Amino acid sequence: MKNWVKTPHTVVPESTRFEFMQSAVHENEVHGEVIHSPLYTEAMHWAHYLAMGMSILFAGLGILLAFIIYQWKKLSADKMADKVKPLYNFSLNKWYLDEAYDATAISGTLNFSKILSWFDNTIVDGAVNGSAWLGRFLSRISGWFDTFVVDGFVNFTAFFSGFIGFAFRKLQTGKVQTYLVFVVFAVIILLLFFKPF
Repeated sequence: MKNWVKTPHTVVPESTRFEFMQSAVHENEVHGEVIHSPLYTEAMHWAHYLAMGMSILFAGLGILLAFIIYQWKKLSADKMADKVKPLYNFSLNKWYLDEAYDATAISGTLNFSKILSWFDNTIVDGAVNGSAWLGRFLSRISGWFDTFVVDGFVNFTAFFSGFIGFAFRKLQTGKVQTYLVFVVFAVIILLLFFKPF
């Protein structure tokens, strides 16, 4: 049985098999290579010869049948087709494999691609477009805040500094007489303010 039933090592490791299931190979201890016994190698060659011989036999029979029907006209192709009409139609339509493939794989792939297209156009593009809209909206708010609040505060500070500078410019004339008048005026105000009644 071990020469006829081939169980892959990945399914049932060699070390866990019963005696009758073990393959006729042994492992080279030095290099770790699998070396097949002559019996195993010969059985494998015969399996190849059998497959090759059967395929050549069927190809030869097909060629001979074609010569009998179409070259030598010993048999009528139309009469043979009429006798086995369902089988002939089945063969003529390529065993309906194209129709089955269209109904399963092609149709399934197209439907799946439609689902993926909807998901891409609706969900993915919606998220991308939504994040773009949100970015534009937040940038407009940020731009408005910068223009009217931040720039307004900076412009007001500049205007106020200019106004104060313009107002106090008149006080700084560079003449000693003007400064003395201001000092006298300030002293009078202080005396009036702190004078007890």
